[in-house]
Amino acid sequence: MSANRAGSPRSFYRRDQLGGVLGGPIRKNKTFFFASYENTRASNPSTATATFPTLEQRNGDFSKTFQSNGQLITIFDPHASFTNAAGGVERPPLAGNLVPKSRFDPVAAKALAFFPEPNQVTNAVTNTNNWFKEGISRSTGYKMDIKGDHNFNEKSRITGRYSYSPSDGIPPNLFGQGNPAFTFNNGPSGTKTTSAVADFTRTENPTTVWTIRYGLVYSDFYRNAMEPFDLTALGLPQYMKANATYPVFPTFAPDGYTDIGTEGWLIMDRQEGVHQISGSVTKIAGAHSIKAGGEFRQFFLDYLQPGYPSGQFSFSAQATRRLNNTGDNFQGNGLATMLLGWGNGGQFHIDPKVNTRSRYMGYFFQDDWKVTSKLTLNLGLRYEFDIPRWEQQNRQSYWDLDAAAPIKVPGYDLRGVIRFVDDNRRSPFNGDYDNFSPRLGFAYAVNNKTSIRGGYGILYQLSRATVFGHTGAGFNVNAAPVFTLDSNATLYAKLNNPYVNGMQLPPGSSQGDRTFLGLGASTVVPSNNRNPEYYSWNLSVQRELPWQSVLEVNYTGSRGAHLFLSNNSLSLLDPQYWSIGRNALQAQVPNPFYGQITDPLAVNLNRPTVQRYRLLRPMTQFDGAGVGTSEPAAADSYYHGLQMKLEKRFSRGLTFLGHYTWSKTIDDASVASGNVTWLGGSTSMQNPLNRSLEKSLSAHDISHRAVLAGSYALPFGKGRAIGGGSGRLIDAFIGGWEASGFYTLQTGNPLQVGLNGGNIWNGTQRPNLIGDPSTPGPNTAQLGGYFNPAAFSRPDIDTFGTAPRYLNYRGPGLSTLDAALAKSWATREGQRFEFRLEATNATNTPNFSDPASTFGSSNFGQITGTKIGSRNVQLGFKYYF
Repeated sequence: MSANRAGSPRSFYRRDQLGGVLGGPIRKNKTFFFASYENTRASNPSTATATFPTLEQRNGDFSKTFQSNGQLITIFDPHASFTNAAGGVERPPLAGNLVPKSRFDPVAAKALAFFPEPNQVTNAVTNTNNWFKEGISRSTGYKMDIKGDHNFNEKSRITGRYSYSPSDGIPPNLFGQGNPAFTFNNGPSGTKTTSAVADFTRTENPTTVWTIRYGLVYSDFYRNAMEPFDLTALGLPQYMKANATYPVFPTFAPDGYTDIGTEGWLIMDRQEGVHQISGSVTKIAGAHSIKAGGEFRQFFLDYLQPGYPSGQFSFSAQATRRLNNTGDNFQGNGLATMLLGWGNGGQFHIDPKVNTRSRYMGYFFQDDWKVTSKLTLNLGLRYEFDIPRWEQQNRQSYWDLDAAAPIKVPGYDLRGVIRFVDDNRRSPFNGDYDNFSPRLGFAYAVNNKTSIRGGYGILYQLSRATVFGHTGAGFNVNAAPVFTLDSNATLYAKLNNPYVNGMQLPPGSSQGDRTFLGLGASTVVPSNNRNPEYYSWNLSVQRELPWQSVLEVNYTGSRGAHLFLSNNSLSLLDPQYWSIGRNALQAQVPNPFYGQITDPLAVNLNRPTVQRYRLLRPMTQFDGAGVGTSEPAAADSYYHGLQMKLEKRFSRGLTFLGHYTWSKTIDDASVASGNVTWLGGSTSMQNPLNRSLEKSLSAHDISHRAVLAGSYALPFGKGRAIGGGSGRLIDAFIGGWEASGFYTLQTGNPLQVGLNGGNIWNGTQRPNLIGDPSTPGPNTAQLGGYFNPAAFSRPDIDTFGTAPRYLNYRGPGLSTLDAALAKSWATREGQRFEFRLEATNATNTPNFSDPASTFGSSNFGQITGTKIGSRNVQLGFKYYF
């Protein structure tokens, strides 16, 4: 869609796949082998759409910077702020809405040169999505499998398999070859995956069989930045270069524009895998089929993924608005803030490679009891648990929330210190060892054409204590620069020296209970390790129909309990204090910690005065505290679904499967952690202290989904209804044809609307919902305005918006057909040649992505992409012998 708009040529795509398989006996009736090889090379179109500064904005001219309604966005000067009559921080407007070049911050000016210039117009008013680029991403992959079977005798058999699959990818630098500021979370990468399995089965007697299996999966993955870069070339200090774990371009993120620089967590060096040993024994005893067994897994992860290894700087539009604590969509601009050198946040990760291990054990007993010729009961019990992770070098930590802090301040109950693992306690987590899972089911044959089935079970998911890719607090740090000490009233640090008091470095465990005292701290809470639970139940009726067809109708439901909640703060400011007002909460008051907290880096708590709100939060001795990777297991979900399936078994060349689901999913947290947002959904909560206000449709709810699949062997050629007596030559043209297809139709997911410039103490402020957010017409008519903006309004500062977490209004649905046409030629007895023509999205139907959903942003409601690619055609040739 963007390529068409920009006048770019049609995307280039090519995929070549070559392979073969070979198998046969080594020793007759005893030993067999099977081997396969596959080589795939592909060239794929890689595209990106972004919003970059206009030519006028690059010169500091914001006189043509408008909101979507055409109203000018006014820029105010944070360097000239003053205290108004109401006691608030106010800023005067910049003359002519211009940032003079003489006032450009030197570092920001050098970084600005790395922003690509706009190359298209999609919205002449807001200039959003004004850049588009396309390149070719190249990838190569191999896959090799070797499998062997050996029969020792009639009772014993062993089988084994080894697989190896290396691959690599080289994406294009869409900013231009050699440009180190490329963003979009992509870079050269490669993977080597190895797996092996060995299985031994023995039949002791006609009623007893036992088996034991060992498996290994191992993967080695790397991903690098596009280009190296010297930080000091931007005017950043030498000490940042010295402490950067990778010399790459830092990220510059002005609010409202696409970032430039190495994306966070792009660089990766990961080796991971699992050893698994399992075994079971099956015994037939009369009407009972009894099976019991267990399994053991050991997980390992050697992992390096620094977030921002050479820094990240963010620039908020709020700093160039008139009032310090008031959001306004018609004031302030993130690029103007950046040009003035007024940073509002940043990151700099120092994070060594970690080597974590964990284990899992599970045991089960199952009895399938045929009570009568019509009724079978399934009775089972499973017991399983995780053995919490440890780190090979004991570089892990945890909170002791009941321990007294090493300092005492009258009037404050100071509890909570960071502890470190050792040889006596190697894991920071407590174990969860009471996970018993009953499984109950039945099957009843009403007659020879109708059956009823049902079941209930409890299932446990992995805990937070499995292997994880970072060391504990003390052994890694995010050295966040402090640009202001008074909530943006004045600037404390500049870009050329963002760490005025020095950079924070990992102290290890050397400081004991004083670790991070007065600083921000985050580590594991040992008790936040409960395994999430799912209660699942179902009831189905299956009926045989004429024409070799079966109809099945199911009801299925589930409830998730103790699911992980995406809230990792231990120092939230209770809403009871919000009514004091921002000015009073941000005001400086005498610091009771002065003289007790002396770390020169603890600039918010080591001075004679401190902002009042910092004294009202829990764990006051820290400048903010979090739970790290141990989010509490406190969320809930509910699912109910009606499923219908019609299946026609293969006959007369035709097979067909149709499936329809009508369902509803509700939860109060759709994503467990920011680490998994790539799966879909959002981690934002408006009020983490009141989860009942977060209950809504789930991010993953799809109310209607239909899938139709089938294949048809055309009735032409030798041995078929038409031309059954054809000779070899005629049959070579008309015989052996088969057509198949797979059609999916589903509704979209519920939409979540955020708020541009939301201003709330804790959580993420949502807008007010005051009307119907939907707009009429097909998707093609909604590309520029999927939402009705009049349905929303901006809530007051520190006030909860009334919009639910997810609206009862959905994004565009999905409609796609994948199809294939195959032709088979018999060459000689037992051998044949096959040709396949396959197409994904065969009708080339555009399936539009969800719209931009931040109320108050210039691109609110705009759809700029698609969920799936355009039609992709593949040719394949196989020879069977």
